[in-house]
Amino acid sequence: MKYFIYILIGVLSFLLGISFVQNIYRHDVESFEIKNQEIQLDLPSKQNQPRFLHLGGFGSYGSFKSSGSEPRFADDCIGCGEIGDISIYHNSESPEQTSYTLKANCVESKYLVEKGFQLNEKGQKIGERCFIIFPKAGARIFWTEGEKDYWIISASSLNLVKEFESSEAFRLWKSGKSDEQK
Repeated sequence: MKYFIYILIGVLSFLLGISFVQNIYRHDVESFEIKNQEIQLDLPSKQNQPRFLHLGGFGSYGSFKSSGSEPRFADDCIGCGEIGDISIYHNSESPEQTSYTLKANCVESKYLVEKGFQLNEKGQKIGERCFIIFPKAGARIFWTEGEKDYWIISASSLNLVKEFESSEAFRLWKSGKSDEQK
């Protein structure tokens, strides 16, 4: 009889242990599901993500990432952040610098796609403009505004350059009011 009580106590302990472990596991699964639901609620949907994300740079240089593009990093700066797939450069040092850069970018070559005039909001000519496509390096829009200012937008394709140039992200960056400056 004594052995029977020991076996009964052992079986009951074993069953209680299994029940306890199952309740802990079920609780962990429920907690995990609740935490996952909370995390999913906090994540923005792809529809709410901006088309262009400002990665850094103000003043004369800016770097942006288009949604859906692969991450890009500088080869010569290990540990530096992402550089994005769209770069902007603005310079207003001198008329000589602007003239030199205009000639260097907008000369007749096999890479020049289009050449014309830069117009302001009123349709008045304020400078020159050109589109350049490089076979393995992407595309560029170059334009001047007056005698001293020139702008360059570079990206992986001409369509991306044109889309970015007409975007709200570029307009805000150009006016100096990007998200990081608000």
